[in-house]
Amino acid sequence: MSGNRLGFDPYEMLTSDRIGPWGLGWSLNIMGFNGWQHDGRMPGSAAMLVRLDNGLEMAVTEYSERDFFHELGYVLHHIGNNYDWWNDDRDLFQHLCDKTC
Repeated sequence: MSGNRLGFDPYEMLTSDRIGPWGLGWSLNIMGFNGWQHDGRMPGSAAMLVRLDNGLEMAVTEYSERDFFHELGYVLHHIGNNYDWWNDDRDLFQHLCDKTC
């Protein structure tokens, strides 16, 4: 039997009150959206990857403080959850590839 200073055996399943909404570092189905999110920060910069259950995927990088970053994430999640106006399967950037590829 192995233990640690927290008083539980890491080789046994944790009880439901000790399990957070995490899966391999991804936030799962929390903060008012249905999907996965992972973010990372360094001093002066931040990045976020999001995959919503409706199939929309977003990657955001910014160079500012953390408070603005979370506000931006909140706005993007709500836009992504209400993207009926963008509900098609065509490549929105094909015209760029036609000119440069």
